Amino acid sequence: DRFSSPDYSSRQYQYRNWFRLQVQYTPQVVINGKTQYTGTDQSAILKAISTNLLQKNDQTLKIDSHIEHRMLDIQLEAKPLEKNTELVLALVQKVAHSDIKAGENTGRKLSHVQIVRKLLSLPLVTYNKRPIKMELPNDFNQHDGELIGFVQRESNGEIIAANRNSLSGKLASSER
Repeated sequence: DRFSSPDYSSRQYQYRNWFRLQVQYTPQVVINGKTQYTGTDQSAILKAISTNLLQKNDQTLKIDSHIEHRMLDIQLEAKPLEKNTELVLALVQKVAHSDIKAGENTGRKLSHVQIVRKLLSLPLVTYNKRPIKMELPNDFNQHDGELIGFVQRESNGEIIAANRNSLSGKLASSER
């Protein structure tokens, strides 16, 4: 998998600990950091998403960003600021294709959607209202990407605020 990263495996291992699972597995779907499902259980996943969308939340996260010289400059603000939380930022590429040259899928062209290309976890207390810089991968299509951010409790993984920011049109004027 050309999009794999040790960061993603570490995150999945953390969820294994939070949920007190005996094994970690793929595909796994985690909803708001509170519940997890086997990725093939579509009806349970859709029901859990619908239920969670109805819940009111007083936490907010604002994200703004722009791209300059292959760097993403990020500004954010979380309210109210809660101790023992971390900010997780996921740089997402909406679409990509892979020509498979070896293995069981040799000769096939695979399509990928919503691909996490980079993942950062930072202490929210330190980075709230302070600039953050993220280097873009060399092959990242910045015209078809977005930045997803969420605030997560360190003790149990619960996500208490989330937002996203499209990168389309975010190039600095000198790079357009």
